[in-house]
Amino acid sequence: MEFSLDGTWKLFYFEPGKGLQQRAHAADFDEREAIPVQVPGDVHTALIHAGVLPDPYYDENPEACGWVEDYEWWYRTTFTVPADLRGERFDLVFEGLDTLADVYLNGEKVGSAQNMFTPYRFDVTSHLRLDEQNLLAICFHPVVLEAEKKDVSRYWAAFYKPRVWLRKAQMNWGWDWGPRFVTVGVWRPVRLEAHSVARIAHLFAYTERLTENGAQVRLSAEIEHMHENNRPLVVSFFVRDHGQDWRVVAPVVDGRAETTLWMESPQLWWTHDLGTPHLYTVEAELLDGANVLHTGSIRFGVRTIEIDQSPGREPDTTNFTFVLNGVKLFAKGADWIPADNLIGSIPPERYRKLVQMACDANMNMLRVWGGGIYESPEFYNACDELGILVWQDFMFSCAAYPDDDEDFVKEVRREAECVVKQLRNHPCIALWCGNNENQWIDSMIHWNEPDFPFFGKRIYEEILPQVCAALDPSRLYWPGSPWGGDDANSDLAGDKHNWQVWAGMVYPRKSREEPRANPTPEGVSYRHYA
Repeated sequence: MEFSLDGTWKLFYFEPGKGLQQRAHAADFDEREAIPVQVPGDVHTALIHAGVLPDPYYDENPEACGWVEDYEWWYRTTFTVPADLRGERFDLVFEGLDTLADVYLNGEKVGSAQNMFTPYRFDVTSHLRLDEQNLLAICFHPVVLEAEKKDVSRYWAAFYKPRVWLRKAQMNWGWDWGPRFVTVGVWRPVRLEAHSVARIAHLFAYTERLTENGAQVRLSAEIEHMHENNRPLVVSFFVRDHGQDWRVVAPVVDGRAETTLWMESPQLWWTHDLGTPHLYTVEAELLDGANVLHTGSIRFGVRTIEIDQSPGREPDTTNFTFVLNGVKLFAKGADWIPADNLIGSIPPERYRKLVQMACDANMNMLRVWGGGIYESPEFYNACDELGILVWQDFMFSCAAYPDDDEDFVKEVRREAECVVKQLRNHPCIALWCGNNENQWIDSMIHWNEPDFPFFGKRIYEEILPQVCAALDPSRLYWPGSPWGGDDANSDLAGDKHNWQVWAGMVYPRKSREEPRANPTPEGVSYRHYA
């Protein structure tokens, strides 16, 4: 059973460290000066609606909004849970907290968050009061203050160096296309879950083999046990398509149920320019005998996708051609940056409109750029339904990241595991990509220092490929974009970013000249070239 905690909460702000002193986590806190805030949402949008901040996109107003990042922000709400659920385990689930947060339930700290890209799940059974009012409070700490405590002397980064320590949208500190808005808040849904014995934590369906006559599909379910249980559990999988059903059953062994299904003459998922993006629904029941403990459902498409990297027509070149269901595809499209700087408050309908515009422009691929966010379900669902492929970056961009810090690397691995499990069922996703431009820029910065370490290499060449291979064998992992050949931005192999046009880039590794590119907003402005 689930209880949504989305809606209107109460917002307060303090000098850093003052919220606890004023008992913002407690029931006796004075709420008379509360600012209404929507969940999901963000602090900036709440302040704009309350008249505290001006329109952030007018004139020099982004600077007038800058003070938000210096404060400690508190969210508060109350809820009740019926007494007839006594004996269940209760999990408080946050799909997204932006970014450094402490969570309090009925005055007691129940968990912390440090990554805006991952969900958090806290067991709050012992803290919950059944049939009474429960107080939920969240403290968001100023990320800038925390980041600037870190040593950044070994690393480089465009726009704001301390960002490399924060698992947060890197664009928040400004980019060549937008202003600085260091967002904060509960930016994705919140819910309370009640479970008895076990739950389906994750489902996965993918095409193992595709022939002229049918497809072999692998189905799996990851099971989390909530209480001790020695009884055998099974998962019943149903693949449904407008009245046509397939059913298979698999036992739960070591927290996992897995099986295969042969689908005779299935309808395939295609990009919109090659055919119909057909989708199937997978429903799963976790069974203890005849008792249904938990259910789950996903959508997936029957399709295979590969990249042809065979030798090219010209000497010393290789192809880089997407192959969908055995058919070569001319990939044409654009980079996708977040649909708003205030990412927690993007209207869901905006995603469908923008993806439809991509279709109308005859695009068949969008690249989710590594300086933004892992996008919302509405984005990926729209791409699934409209037949647009997605090149999916991991969120690392234009920087050297501290892969020599074990705590950071551990968090990156956890993030990657969460993201791959969340997104792998979407047929639109064509590949996983390690980062945006990090290998390329690092090679230009250190072109005459061949022994200088490339910070981040361990992430892109060890952690991420390991996670992708283990959790999603159906797709290629690509170390970065651009990547290929003896130069990360080679003309001869892999993918390439063409910056010669906009920024007049000169590549020192090729010409041995000093680099003349200025990646700051001033450097890439039209005024700079006037």
